[in-house]
Amino acid sequence: MSLTANLSKVPQFKEIVAAIAPKKKDFKTASGKNPFSKEYETLVPYTLENPSDASLIGTAFDYLARFRIAQIINLEMSFKELVAYNGLKKLQKFTGDNSLEDKYYSTIQKDIDTFIKGEQSLNNEVCVTALKLANLERYSRANILAGVSETDIFDIQRKDTLTNELNGLMNTFEEKFIGSGFIKTDSKVVFNPHFGIASLLVDGADADILVDDVLYDFKVVKDVGYKSADVLQLTGYFLLNKLLKEIEINYGVSESLPFDDIEFSKICLYKARFGECEYFDFKDINEQDIRAALIRLAEYFLNNPDKTVKYTMLKAHPGYDLEEYDDALRSIVDSN
Repeated sequence: MSLTANLSKVPQFKEIVAAIAPKKKDFKTASGKNPFSKEYETLVPYTLENPSDASLIGTAFDYLARFRIAQIINLEMSFKELVAYNGLKKLQKFTGDNSLEDKYYSTIQKDIDTFIKGEQSLNNEVCVTALKLANLERYSRANILAGVSETDIFDIQRKDTLTNELNGLMNTFEEKFIGSGFIKTDSKVVFNPHFGIASLLVDGADADILVDDVLYDFKVVKDVGYKSADVLQLTGYFLLNKLLKEIEINYGVSESLPFDDIEFSKICLYKARFGECEYFDFKDINEQDIRAALIRLAEYFLNNPDKTVKYTMLKAHPGYDLEEYDDALRSIVDSN
């Protein structure tokens, strides 16, 4: 099960994460306004008539924001490293059209490179490319194998409305996020950071973006209220990263497994329609409480193993020793 599914369907898992999750009153905002409040000003009104377009806009905005950040830090981005690329491979496989990658790969990569390397300003062409990537990513993550066509992915419907929304969101992002100095030319940035073994235990969890010591989650929502599900997800990432460090570094298990060597204590929700950043620093929580939650999480994975996930993990990484992993978890539990 994914991290989201664990949080929504497994009470024990949710309780462990909730034990250190910040409450509404614990957050602060970059603007100084009360977090999650009606003090926020709507800078990009919601104009979408088709409900399904909301998630499409959210994912497309994520891509455009990443492109703009990559432009600032002078970072090349490969289409093959994006989740959307998995969608293209999946579409090619299940439509049986083996020409799709040849047809679309170079064009999409060129559009990405032209924007990032050319230091161009945002334009509708880049917005349409982001929408195509968003369609591919949604398809990649969906439990759908057949019934989706090339046209469904690459023929963008309601193009004018969608590109207008994206332009508004990115103009606000430029002013409120980029303009506030959250991204510097020498910032350490990790797109879609994941947490090695710990991520695999929740079916490959990956977050939005890490900038220096802050884990950001970009939200294109039309309401400003506090949502515990969003906060629990970010807290879950924080705990998974803590667990990874314990296993990979302190116990030296499966050091060859790929993971992003990251450290962070701060989480932040960026509300794109309002240009507001709501943040919390886990350094404000008692270290003993965090340690207790970490031990409980290790115990949960040790005593409630998901056989399917473990099998998949072993199959993908044949050099991985499951017994060593269990010993590492047991050592964490026994350290209590």
